[in-house]
Amino acid sequence: MPVNKIDTLKKYRAAIIFSEIAALLHDLGKLDGRFLREHRGDIKEKENYDHKRIIDYDKGELSGLNLLDFFCLPLSNLIVPFIPSNDEILNAWNLTSITLNDIIEKHHKGDIKAGEKLLGFVKLADKKDSADDRLMPLAKQKGKTCLASPFGKEKDVDEDKLEKLRKEFYLKLANLWKHIGTKLGSDNSLFSFRENILIKWECVSNNTPAETRRAANDVTLWDHSYATASIAKALMVDDILNDFTSNLPKKPTQHWKRRLRILGVGWNSFRIYKEAQTLSGIAGRNKLIEL
Repeated sequence: MPVNKIDTLKKYRAAIIFSEIAALLHDLGKLDGRFLREHRGDIKEKENYDHKRIIDYDKGELSGLNLLDFFCLPLSNLIVPFIPSNDEILNAWNLTSITLNDIIEKHHKGDIKAGEKLLGFVKLADKKDSADDRLMPLAKQKGKTCLASPFGKEKDVDEDKLEKLRKEFYLKLANLWKHIGTKLGSDNSLFSFRENILIKWECVSNNTPAETRRAANDVTLWDHSYATASIAKALMVDDILNDFTSNLPKKPTQHWKRRLRILGVGWNSFRIYKEAQTLSGIAGRNKLIEL
């Protein structure tokens, strides 16, 4: 990539990182047993739980932890220390009005509208990853919710534990926000903030599936969160390098109209080996990684 393009991306580093975090946490409300029970085939009386309203449900707790600003302030408030307040990206991505809670609450809502470009990136990325993960399975889980490894080994999900995990994430996020997030002023602090959120969200979101249907229960909430954030970030970078002129399809279901270029693929080889139960399984996985 030419040096001038790299410099351009560096200029907008803060906008990319905070928008990536918003995409990463778009399904925060799925870390809850009520979400799993809402989609179980054996439960007839539903709790009417809407995972997109998780910030409303948890408003009291978030207020007590001084986290409401993190979720409810316009993203421009977080970005302006790094980017001039009159920079074109603020209007191009409507950063002066959109909040992290808006991303959580509206990422399933309707078409991609003009003036909501950042939300459009997340809608498109979410639909793209969901479509690739699901392959349209129909059978719902019954009796319990299981989470499977990519090789089919299943374990039961403790539905009652998920709310506790989400609250643990809030506590860690509150500490991070207090000591780093409210004092962001350098690239190093920005990197540290991003890295810590990724680590803490992975720790809790790996414990539940993103897709509740049995045939797609090998996709963890972390898998979907990270993939959505990565695709959204690729769309952001493309838009920046094209001077904020890229057009998004009107409907998120038309995600296939936006093609992405892959720079590289990372393997978690330790996790792949860990799933092996026999010597032949280890040997097979070794061949797979060599490819």
